[in-house]
Amino acid sequence: MRSRNMPFEAIMINPDALPDYIMVGTDIRRGKPYTMDRVSTGHDEGAVSGVITLDNGDSYHVLGFAKPSDGQAFIVKRVYTTDENELDPVLKAWGRYGDIEVWNKKDTRLFDWLCEEVIGSSPNLHKMECEFRYAWRLRAFQPFRSKKFTGKISLYQSLKDRDNDREVAMKPTKAFALMFPEIPHKELITMCDKYLNEFVERDFTVHVGSSKEDFTFAYSGEQAPMENVSTTGEHKSLGCSCMRHDFEELPMHPAAAYASGDFKIIYTKDGNGLVGSRCVVHVSVDRWHAGPIYGTTEQSIQMVRDYLHSQDSDYTVDNFGSWIGARLLAKEFRGGFVAPYIDIAPQRLDDDGEGYLVIREYGSIDASDYSGILNPSTPCYECGCNTCEDTERYSEYTGHTYCEECYYDDHFYCEHIGEDCHNNESVIVWFELSRGSDYQRYHQSIIDDGDAILCSDDKVWLSDECNYCESEDQYISPECMDGYFFSDWSSELCPADQWAELDSGDIVSIDEAKEEGYTLNEKNNTWEKGDDK
Repeated sequence: MRSRNMPFEAIMINPDALPDYIMVGTDIRRGKPYTMDRVSTGHDEGAVSGVITLDNGDSYHVLGFAKPSDGQAFIVKRVYTTDENELDPVLKAWGRYGDIEVWNKKDTRLFDWLCEEVIGSSPNLHKMECEFRYAWRLRAFQPFRSKKFTGKISLYQSLKDRDNDREVAMKPTKAFALMFPEIPHKELITMCDKYLNEFVERDFTVHVGSSKEDFTFAYSGEQAPMENVSTTGEHKSLGCSCMRHDFEELPMHPAAAYASGDFKIIYTKDGNGLVGSRCVVHVSVDRWHAGPIYGTTEQSIQMVRDYLHSQDSDYTVDNFGSWIGARLLAKEFRGGFVAPYIDIAPQRLDDDGEGYLVIREYGSIDASDYSGILNPSTPCYECGCNTCEDTERYSEYTGHTYCEECYYDDHFYCEHIGEDCHNNESVIVWFELSRGSDYQRYHQSIIDDGDAILCSDDKVWLSDECNYCESEDQYISPECMDGYFFSDWSSELCPADQWAELDSGDIVSIDEAKEEGYTLNEKNNTWEKGDDK
């Protein structure tokens, strides 16, 4: 047991249980909160003791409990205040962390990893010692890897949550943003990917094939969950691949043209049979010549790369000419050939007249098109300029090809579905940060999937930040919570006009109070059990 400088209030609820040393007739009012001084915690059964001073100046040492019980004179409630001297804005908003034991760590490994990542995310952050106390933030929030929700991080959002042992599981990016709002969103996404790679194991296996079915599956099969992979000339995002679609309108998938016998496809699958990465390889007499690796995660990309190294393949940014002479199947369709976008220059083909398309340095067929049917270079639909492999973007929504600049005038990358979307398919979704609310554009499917909800303020909010009010049959956003409260009995959200403060100190709805036989005492504006007053 030790003394703590914590703000507590003692409320007398049962005059018959007052200790003998408090004189009969003492001017002490039922239901009135009295500030406690010289507080001592750590008693058995969670009791709190301290000294209260009455209006007449008399002081008494009392013992109270957080929850009312028979034979108990006082209940004790914690008073949550902010430390005006705290310079760190996040710690100040969280609560008076100095009032609690902050030295223990619920997840030491995650704590140490976050310390390193936070400092590494921005070289200037560690210089803000008086305003950016990252280690103390971690001790207050106590983040740890959720055991119930794989990949998520659980933490205490406030001191009140910590006192009540209320842990909230969040997606990593959201948890990082809550604790470190100073870090740019792009860097938070990178931190999330590193976290998943470090702490969440993904079960990938490597496969090698050369049939039409192998190429079709590796290109158009359902993909594993996307992470924000680091794209280079050698590594590319599988979710952004122009050839990832099923091309149902064509007689075969364009990638099936690789099944000529001159190519192999190296790909990975996760434990659910979903495609994690892929790489096309030209198998020549002397060695394997690999194209770029497309992947959903850094882990899956690295597994393909390791396999290529084991086969002594050349794998460099500049592989110009390594595919010259290789053949693709020649499938004629609508005046052209069903064939894929070629990743390795030269991107030119010739029809040899014997059922194959042969890669040539100066071939007559342009193989830099994404449509699945090889045609001459496609001009941007918007500005008319010629496009190239690095800047050309095809829109499924409009059915047109654009240069990169024009494409992103009307398209954006959606983190929810992990691919580009047209602005007409989007919805603005709001979310809470420690410094206030903000919003982001998402594909409208985020509402259908239940990850975002239309609230009473006519804004769409992230689902895990909203609360449902059953009596009004609507969801309430964080910005509207001032007009509502949670019942101490049912924990349900109730509108403010239903507020009923019981003589025990509990706050419930008026309907709940009436159902249990409570009536309003208009003299002190509290609800009491017994005869009408």
